[in-house]
Amino acid sequence: MLLLAGMLAAALSGCAKPPVAEKQAAEDFMNSALTAQSRSVCRRHQTEAKKLWDDAEAKMKDRAYKEAQMAYTAAKASFDVAVGQVEAGKKP
Repeated sequence: MLLLAGMLAAALSGCAKPPVAEKQAAEDFMNSALTAQSRSVCRRHQTEAKKLWDDAEAKMKDRAYKEAQMAYTAAKASFDVAVGQVEAGKKP
């Protein structure tokens, strides 16, 4: 019984880890997107990505780590689009 309780505690604690890697990846893309050049080119994607970032940060505070992980991943993708537009020289 004690072994089962220990396994259950380990399993539950493994599910409740903050999404550190996803946060760092999103932050790296955010920093790339927030350069002076990109501000004028991809404001729409930056705004969308920033909202996703803020949502992820709120979920982290609430310890809703799975939802935060998804929000960080979505923010990273949106920042990636913004950076891609800068590189391509396109306006949204």
